[in-house]
Amino acid sequence: SGILIEEYREALDKLRLRLGLSQKDADQVFYNVSKTRMRGYVERALAQMEKKQKFRGQDEQRDVGDDPFIRRAGAQLGIEGSGVTVELSNLVDFYNRNGLVIKKEVETDEVDEETGAKKTKTTSEYPVDLRSEFKENVLNEIYKQYLIQCFTAKSRSEKERLFNVLDQLGAILGLRTDEIGKIHSGIGAVIYKQYVNQALAQNGILEAKDMEFLKNIERTLAMSESQSTQLIKDCKENRVSILIETTFARPNVLPEMVKKVRDTAKTLEVDLVKDLQVSRDSRKRMFSVEVDAGIENNLISENSQQLLADSRQGLQVEEADAKDALLEIIQRRSLGHLVQAAAALRQQRGGTAITDMQKMVRFGRLLPTQIEAAAVSDAEKQELLLLFQAQALQDGQLNEQKKQDIDLVKTMLGFTDKDLVETSV
Repeated sequence: SGILIEEYREALDKLRLRLGLSQKDADQVFYNVSKTRMRGYVERALAQMEKKQKFRGQDEQRDVGDDPFIRRAGAQLGIEGSGVTVELSNLVDFYNRNGLVIKKEVETDEVDEETGAKKTKTTSEYPVDLRSEFKENVLNEIYKQYLIQCFTAKSRSEKERLFNVLDQLGAILGLRTDEIGKIHSGIGAVIYKQYVNQALAQNGILEAKDMEFLKNIERTLAMSESQSTQLIKDCKENRVSILIETTFARPNVLPEMVKKVRDTAKTLEVDLVKDLQVSRDSRKRMFSVEVDAGIENNLISENSQQLLADSRQGLQVEEADAKDALLEIIQRRSLGHLVQAAAALRQQRGGTAITDMQKMVRFGRLLPTQIEAAAVSDAEKQELLLLFQAQALQDGQLNEQKKQDIDLVKTMLGFTDKDLVETSV
C-alpha cells in the first residue's frame, strides 16, 4: 500500500538501534525511500498530462493566454485531468499517512488575556520534497494543472476535496511561496471569474454556499478583498450585459427577455445606466415591449398598473419617455385593432369586429386619445360604434362601466354627441 503502519515503525526503530544509527540518519534513509515513492506519483501524473496532450488535436500547444476551461478534442474521449488529480491527491495522502509532515507549536505576538502568556499556533514543515527531482517548470506546470482541476471539478464536494489537498501540494512538490503566488495570480482571476459566471448562469444569484466557497478560494489564492469584490461586480455586470445583448440579438425583442433583464439587474444590484451605460433608446424600447405585452395580456389595465411602474423603475425610463412610449403603444395598437374591426365589418363578421373593438378599448382605458385612422371611413366608424353599443345592451342592462366604455369609443373614434345627433338627422 505504500503506507508504513505502526507495527512496522516499531520494528524499524528496533533495527535502527541494533545498527547503531542515529535518529537523524534513520530519518534521512526514510526520506530518501519516501522520495522515490513520491516521484512515482508525479511521474504518473505527468504521463496523464502527456496522454491528454496527444488527444488535444494535432498535438497543439496551449498558449499561456489560453482559457483553461475550453474543452479540447481529448475531452470528447473522456481524457480529463482526473488522472492528474488522483495521482497528486494520492501523493499528499502518502505524505500525511506516513507521518512525513512535522507539526510544531510556535509562539505568536498575540497574548492570551486570561493567562498573559503568548498564544501559540501550529505550523507544518515538509522535510522531504521533490524540488531536486524535477525541473522547476515541470513542477510549476503540474501544480498549475492541479489548481485548474480544483475549479473545473463538477461537484462542490469534489472541489472542496481537491482544494483541501492544494495547501500541502505546493510544499510537497518543493515550490517556493513566491512561485505559488505567481501561479495563483496568473490564473486565479480567470478561474475566480469563471466560477462566479457559472454560478450566476446556473442559479441567477450567488447563494450563501457560493460565497462561502469563494471565500475559500480567496484564502487559497491569497486574493485581496478589494480584488475579489471587483471581480464579483464585473461578473454581475457581465451577466446582465450578456442578457441585454441576447435580447436585442433576436429578430424581435421578447417581453419575457426584458423581464429577465430587469429582474436579474435588480437581483444582482446592477445599475443599467451607471454600470452598463445602456442607452436611453434601448431602455425605452425594452419598456415599450414589456408594456405592450402587459396591456395585451391584461396584466396592465386602468386598475392594475404595478407592472407599468415596475418596468419604468427597473429599466430607469424617465417619466416623459414612459408617457411618450405609452401613447405610441396605445395609438399604434388601437389603430391596428380599429383597422381589423373595420375589415371584419366589411366581411360581415360582426363577432370578430366586436372582439377587436374590445381590445381597442383595453388600450384606450389607459390613456384616452383620438385615433387617426384614414383607412377607416366615418360611416364605418359610426357603424362600429353602433355595433359596440348593441353589444353593450345585449343583456338589457347598461351599467356604469359600459357607459364609460361607450364614451371611450366615441372619444377614440373622434365623435362628439353633437356629431352623432347631426348624423342621425
